[in-house]
Parts: sequence; C-alpha cells; structure tokens
Amino acid sequence: MMQAGKLNKRITLERKTTTQNQYGEELDTWERLANTWAEIVSETCDRVEIGGALQQRYQIELMMRYRANFSINDAVVYAGRRYDVTELSSNLTDRSCRLLGECYEN
Repeated sequence: MMQAGKLNKRITLERKTTTQNQYGEELDTWERLANTWAEIVSETCDRVEIGGALQQRYQIELMMRYRANFSINDAVVYAGRRYDVTELSSNLTDRSCRLLGECYEN
C-alpha cells in the first residue's frame, strides 16, 4: 500500500516523440508528461557486457500515484538519469503505480 508521506523524491515522466528537422530527417526527442513525487524503493548499479563492451546498468524501483496517461513505453528521469520502463503495474484500489526502470551508461 502506498503511503503519501513516502512520496518524497521528485521525478519527471517523459514520452518519446518523433519530429522532423529542417532537412526532413526524423529525430527522436523526449517530451515531458509531468513532474511528480515518488518513493524510491530500491536503486542498484552493476556492470554488464553488451556488444563486447562493459556498461554500467542502473536499475530503479519506485512507487508513485497512478497516472492513466503513463505507459511502459515511457521513461522516468530521476537524479539526472533517464530510465526506460521495463515493468509497470497499477493498483487501482489505492491508485498507486509500481515501476521498474533501467538506464545504461558507458
């Protein structure tokens, strides 16, 4: 069950959109959906090999209030990192949302 007092970290919810530049090329950009409060349940960091190169993998688990316009295709920005949502579950009884996200850096 979500407790409002634990929603003490500021996060930004973003959605990827495609736009065209002046030459007609498609560019992926991130559009802010909302700034909101969340509880950071856990944060981890480890090193993984991807394509023969080692990268830092940051994982985050958080709880926030339910948002109907937020989906698994969106992202969360917290502490300067953009996390791709890998799992999203909602509890409509207490209007909460639990999500897992990952971020990779060289």
